[in-house]
Amino acid sequence: MDFLDVRATDTANLWLGQVLDPRNGQRWNAEIYLDADGNLRLRGYILTPLLGQTQIWTRFAGRVNDKCVIG
Repeated sequence: MDFLDVRATDTANLWLGQVLDPRNGQRWNAEIYLDADGNLRLRGYILTPLLGQTQIWTRFAGRVNDKCVIG
């Protein structure tokens, strides 16, 4: 997911905006927030959050070795 036009709200740890699925170019409205365990939760939806899906992103706690490259 690529983040587009994401902005903070008056609610702590909550951001609203749009995300882009790079696989198909589809844009989704999004709510992004941190849960009590420190996980990032991204809820993508079309009309209302009730018609969406949530992904839970966890922080990587390991180490990346020198041979790891992107691209």
